Amino acid sequence: MKLFEQLKSNASRMAVYAILVATALCGIAAPVYALNGEKGDVEPAYMASTVKDRYKAFSGDTFYVAEYDTTYRQLRYNKGYDYLGAEAISYTSGWYRSNYGHITQFKCNYRVYN
Repeated sequence: MKLFEQLKSNASRMAVYAILVATALCGIAAPVYALNGEKGDVEPAYMASTVKDRYKAFSGDTFYVAEYDTTYRQLRYNKGYDYLGAEAISYTSGWYRSNYGHITQFKCNYRVYN
């Protein structure tokens, strides 16, 4: 408040208030929206979503576990994304809990729209 006490005239105080308000409003709105080329054409910018990146599946003699040991990653996009499916990237034999069988590791594929 010492700054305002030092400013004697009302005009000086109003100028400081105007600068503070303008700075606050620009600082809040700028990161949220981006212009898309045309005047008035505003769309949200840079959203993010957590999606499945890799997972393992287990097939034993008596049962099948569709997904376990899953890892995740974040996609960043402006408009959205499509899940394109998963592809097997490794195939081994091993243990899941107390059962021995086949372990397949999958990589999830996505198309991101910016």
